[in-house]
Amino acid sequence: MICIPFSAETNDQMLALIARAEKETADLYEYRFDAMSEKPEVERLMAAASRPIIATCRSVSEGGGFRGGFAERRSILRRAGLAGAAYIDSEASDLASLEDCGDVTRINSLHDFDGTPAELDYSVSALASTQAEWVKIAVTARRHGDNLKVFAALAKCPKPAIATVMGPLGVVSRILGGRYGSRVTYGSLDSGFESAPGQTTARDLAHLYRVHSITGATVIHGFLGNLDKPVPGHIVHNRAFANAGLDAVCVPFLAGDDAGEFLSSLPDALGLRSLAVDGRHAELLVKKDDHWLADDTDSPIASESAVLRHIGE
Repeated sequence: MICIPFSAETNDQMLALIARAEKETADLYEYRFDAMSEKPEVERLMAAASRPIIATCRSVSEGGGFRGGFAERRSILRRAGLAGAAYIDSEASDLASLEDCGDVTRINSLHDFDGTPAELDYSVSALASTQAEWVKIAVTARRHGDNLKVFAALAKCPKPAIATVMGPLGVVSRILGGRYGSRVTYGSLDSGFESAPGQTTARDLAHLYRVHSITGATVIHGFLGNLDKPVPGHIVHNRAFANAGLDAVCVPFLAGDDAGEFLSSLPDALGLRSLAVDGRHAELLVKKDDHWLADDTDSPIASESAVLRHIGE
């Protein structure tokens, strides 16, 4: 499911965002009550949307913006549940007080804006051991391989889960998360409305990457580069796949400082069929790993970039 998060300071601003989002492709919304400087008119805001809502009011200590007391935060979340929220994303300390607030699914979440915990499996297990019906992990990628740690943790989670890897190296988690079991991916209302680092737009998730149709059978291609061209290669590729009716997606990867780390972790683990690379990185990557070779002809994706194809494909 694609979720559009709303962060606004006033009730009128929130209502304006909701009205805009009603025209976009999304499955649900997230209300960030903790981002509001004005006292939220919870019932009025809940009634304004036509889609299911995730209500959250995260404290500053948990990476949110709410500076009020425990009782006030719990009151906001409880009112949201009674007003029809489908989900409440809360801290573990709030779960017990949210048992009697309507037909709502409670999400216990972990946010790490500094990196990816070394003991991520343990953290997920701890989240799942609470009364919450769902689990959410949102961590930050410092290496490409951090995405794989999150995907592995998803596979072991005994409860329905949401997983997001924040930052420019974590875009793959937002596109392919559903393939590995994540129930929700977050996309901004538009460029400039991002609620977390590395977030793409809901429009691109739905129409460029076609995340709703990605399954285990979808062929995965990649585009590695700085993604700073007017029309990066992955956009061209995805438009071509859609026009041809192909069950395929091209995932953009930001070229980091360690090309070897990228090649040794993601391509094989994700089962990339091919990897298009911008000219600044192609030669370096070919030298880094002899399991990949340069091929400028008969590429499965049209591109002016060099294409690395896995030997043996």
